[in-house]
Amino acid sequence: MPHGAPAFDALCQEIVERQVADPLAPVAVIVPSRRVGAALRHRLAKATGARGSKGAANVRFVTLSDVAEDLAGVGCRAGGRFKATRSSLGAAARAGLGSNPGFLAAVAEDPSTEEEVVALYEDLRQLGEGAFDLLRSRGQKQSDLAAICQTMRGHLERRCFDDADLFEGAIAALDQAGLPGDFGLNLIVQLPERARPAERRLIAALAQRSDLVVHLGVLGDESADAPIRSIGQALVAEGLSGVSVLPGPKDVCLGPDEPVFVGERIEARDAESEVLAAARVVLDSLERGIPADRIAVLYSSRSTYHQLVADVFDSAGVTWSGPSATRVIETATACTLTGFVRLAVSGLQRDGLLAWLRSAPLRDGRGELLPVGSFELVSRRAGIVGGDAAEWRRHLDSLAAELRRGHEEEPGRWICFRRASGRGAIGGRLASTHVGVC
Repeated sequence: MPHGAPAFDALCQEIVERQVADPLAPVAVIVPSRRVGAALRHRLAKATGARGSKGAANVRFVTLSDVAEDLAGVGCRAGGRFKATRSSLGAAARAGLGSNPGFLAAVAEDPSTEEEVVALYEDLRQLGEGAFDLLRSRGQKQSDLAAICQTMRGHLERRCFDDADLFEGAIAALDQAGLPGDFGLNLIVQLPERARPAERRLIAALAQRSDLVVHLGVLGDESADAPIRSIGQALVAEGLSGVSVLPGPKDVCLGPDEPVFVGERIEARDAESEVLAAARVVLDSLERGIPADRIAVLYSSRSTYHQLVADVFDSAGVTWSGPSATRVIETATACTLTGFVRLAVSGLQRDGLLAWLRSAPLRDGRGELLPVGSFELVSRRAGIVGGDAAEWRRHLDSLAAELRRGHEEEPGRWICFRRASGRGAIGGRLASTHVGVC
């Protein structure tokens, strides 16, 4: 996060004040995301407190959704309901567009229309139950959109619940039973990045039943800080009094008309040379004592630089923070699973199957690596091009018979194979051997 040391120091000071009488008093820090929570937890564990000790005990880092889940998750799942997913929201949007598309009839089947309708539905749900009627009163097109969203609601509410249901259920649970004891009465909302209406109502409900403070982080730039200050104003309107604005780092506050000076300009012949030069600048800066959280590497094209920057900094042993250069779909496990699905759709074509087997170090039931090279030799010798499992088995059985006859006539000259029982995917587990057929 760009707020740096001032925000972290304010958090540490707040925790110390909450635990001054009882070092084991529970404190819950509500963070924007679990990734931020993990980073703060690790940093807090290394921080030295006022008494010279490191870390803090009984401090939880949770998101607001985690709090709502703890309070209302069981109730929302009553009757077999489940959390609405992107797939279920998309299906409901298609149902709404199909039954009453209104002015969207010409583009009702366009995927982007579905995405926009889902986004509108989620925004309206955050505003509360009266949002559909309010939109309907604004005109004919707005009425068409409200009808689509109302249809979506009818499809979803019987079997799904969304964030708005979860937050409203959490507020109802607080009204009935109060705040659970494992949360304690010490709540800190640290640097919220957004506060939708349902989220603001839940924060206000928590503030009524605990000692809750909100830390807002600003940078000192009016336009950049406007969304954060609007969050503070909205929370104050909900009745919160413990909203404080933390000072931003002084060295990052540039006015809108203040020029940015380039300290050094480096020319490089290609992208790799650029990244290597940037890595040297970063290492030099670290050696001069510049804090790592005050250093940033920016680039203009993700496709050109993203993976390259990650590889170079990893090779240099520089710990960096940023979006992962490898998407989940690009990992070996994901490629193996998606390749398996493609095989199920396209059939067991020899080239496709062997390419899939090479995509990851696959092992058999005994933990041994599959000998893909032997599979390729034997399947080529068997004359297999494609087909289903029965077709593969027929060709392999024919080759086995041929090899048995050849082995009986000229022992030791034939490459034979072994077919282990229970392997149906390619007609058996094949392995090169010079002793015959097992």
